[in-house]
Amino acid sequence: MDHLPSPQNQYNSIQVPDLGGGDYDAREFHGYDKRCGWDVKRLVAGDVHGAYSAREHEPEGPRQHILSTENLTAKAAQFFQTWLFFGALTEVLGCPIDRSGYSVVLRFEDGSEGSYISTKRLLPDIQKWTSRVKESSHEEQTQSWERTRKCLNDAALILESIKENEPSTTSTASCVLLSDEISLSIAILLFTLNFYAYMAYPEDIYGSGAVVSVFGRSSILRPRMVKAGWCPALLARLNNRFGPPGLYYAYLLGPPLAIKSHSACTPEKCLANFVDEESYRTLHVTETCSCEHLDAPQQRLVDILRAGQIPLVSLADGNDGFSLAVVPYEQDMRYVALSHVWSDGLGNPYQNSLPICQLRSLRERVGNLGGTAATEGSASCLIWMDSLCVPLAPESSRYTAIMAMQKTYEMADAVLVLDAQLTRIVASDTSHEEILMRVFCSSWMTRLWTMQEAAFASRLYFQFADKPIEYSSLSRAVKREREHAPAFFIANRADASLRAIFGTPRFPSQVERFSALWSALRWRSTTKERDVPVCVATLLGSNVRKVLETVDEEKMQAFWSGIEEIPSSILWVGGPRLKTSNFRWAPSSLLDPRTLRAPLSHRCISAYWSTSGLFVQGLPGYRLSNTWIPKLEDGCFCFKAADSGQIYKVFKSGDDVNGTWVDIGLHWIQKPALLLEKEVTGGNLSSGVLVGEYATIGGTIRTTWLALVSVFEEGGYYDRLMGAKSFGTQKLYTKDKHAAAFNIETGELAEARGERIGAEQTWYIS
Repeated sequence: MDHLPSPQNQYNSIQVPDLGGGDYDAREFHGYDKRCGWDVKRLVAGDVHGAYSAREHEPEGPRQHILSTENLTAKAAQFFQTWLFFGALTEVLGCPIDRSGYSVVLRFEDGSEGSYISTKRLLPDIQKWTSRVKESSHEEQTQSWERTRKCLNDAALILESIKENEPSTTSTASCVLLSDEISLSIAILLFTLNFYAYMAYPEDIYGSGAVVSVFGRSSILRPRMVKAGWCPALLARLNNRFGPPGLYYAYLLGPPLAIKSHSACTPEKCLANFVDEESYRTLHVTETCSCEHLDAPQQRLVDILRAGQIPLVSLADGNDGFSLAVVPYEQDMRYVALSHVWSDGLGNPYQNSLPICQLRSLRERVGNLGGTAATEGSASCLIWMDSLCVPLAPESSRYTAIMAMQKTYEMADAVLVLDAQLTRIVASDTSHEEILMRVFCSSWMTRLWTMQEAAFASRLYFQFADKPIEYSSLSRAVKREREHAPAFFIANRADASLRAIFGTPRFPSQVERFSALWSALRWRSTTKERDVPVCVATLLGSNVRKVLETVDEEKMQAFWSGIEEIPSSILWVGGPRLKTSNFRWAPSSLLDPRTLRAPLSHRCISAYWSTSGLFVQGLPGYRLSNTWIPKLEDGCFCFKAADSGQIYKVFKSGDDVNGTWVDIGLHWIQKPALLLEKEVTGGNLSSGVLVGEYATIGGTIRTTWLALVSVFEEGGYYDRLMGAKSFGTQKLYTKDKHAAAFNIETGELAEARGERIGAEQTWYIS
């Protein structure tokens, strides 16, 4: 795994033993198990004796009877490493791989030595392969990608099956076939090959078949990292963004320096940064300090805000001691806006004040920016900080300050990020990829309000222990990085996370801005749920005042009704939805993991909110008749298209917010219809929504939202994938629906049918 970059003070690296067994035979990846005499299904199930027979080049015949379980298990591990590591490498790169080129002898302090895997050659070998792919014809690229895709898919699935069948309370397996170290190395290899395949092949080829996303085989890391103080939600976020390579690189950074308890955190949510205002304690620079607070007079803040101005804090250290004054912003004033995480101790829920020691530290750090609000040798500096500049009362003044947030951060000369983890790290002589990864792992990257503060910044700085570093300098360094350099993957992926935030308001359309924000919202959190629609409305440039002035229980309705243009792809995201009339189509939370699991595409038609619901046009659909519901909750509803005779299968979405089939009511609603994200053709799958039609006015069909579903053709790929769940199920009808579907002459029930509705049809979904 040494093709990855090394952090400055590298934590304990993981050595991967080379189990030997000779070179891979350089033949096709598929079938290697048979050529080696292994039955993989029996092997991963733990039957090592029954799984092994004679190899092609072992004419003596079966030998398993003379091998102990221990020896056979070791032999199986050799086989899996050779096949899944060296075999996958050979298949994807399209040339024989010399095993000795990926193996080194390591000698340790105790005098022991052994052969271990080294991937220093991996990126140069991938670079040569990438050049060959790009120089080949389109037909050759297509064939090469199909081999690559199938190899990576199968290798990942085999690796996952080994993991699932290891000895546990739910498994009957009796042995561990692959150590965690070897499994991790294979997962990192497969993920790396997939990453560079995406870069090597044209989009029309790579997009023809996605590689399965089961590259999560990094169980060796999670327990170690959680025990060392890492947050489970951060580990999930790392795995989502970087896969096993990034998770391992983060592990090499060492345990978090700013210790917060993550014992209550889950992979979906970090709770360590939630603030309890009743027990909140504003921190001093050191634990032994007990200096007094200086406050920003509340009435002064209120007066400035009522005058339509932005209050700033002037910090000065003169002959008369340290002082704080509140002044209104005037044209050409230069100030620094501070962005911080309240759980780090720089907040104050009781008054607009901070300890003098913290104010001195802030002044010094702002002064170190150079060329901004304070220059070397100046006696004072101007800052804006929520703890000091947003009055706690009255509520109307707080609202005014919040509505001015965008202007406040946009007009700032710079935004300085203060994070307790980052301020403990020395940045000098630290690589740009390590700095970017540390920013990615910071608490600052997980909070909702900090996303807004970065989005509106003209210049963004991160404060480290020894100096501030400007984000633009990091981004420029990433752009200079060669694609096949060790740092490229880590630096590029970490930088992409920041790019998704920094400059978001500059997207040309509200739909594109919303799509970018959607991805950035995942893994974000805030202590107060009511802040979510306020913050996102600010980022979208929609009606913030309307959201602020609405009672908490109705803020999400105010948020959705204040957006001028909504991506129609909002219909296909999961998670809970509002229960209010005309808003049943709308997600009830913008931070729910189930809602944010899928991206919000901007490459879609636009929809518009009205008092009749969401107005949309351009979606294919069907009017349904003779409808029923399956008896089993994981079963499907089927209907035959009247125009083509094709049978389509309809499944409820995978989350738990749709309710039961009875709740959906497809069996009793008089005029149900199905709207689709895209045409269901060629065996593909489409998201859809079931709606109930209640009126047609002016040619527009008015409907009520029923459920989010997935739709595919009978006999297609997804039908086979669903297996037994796609087979026939007992149908439940209401009495009236049963009577309408029953044919007296044949004694049979008529099939459910779908009458095609063209994309020109307009709809209201309430």
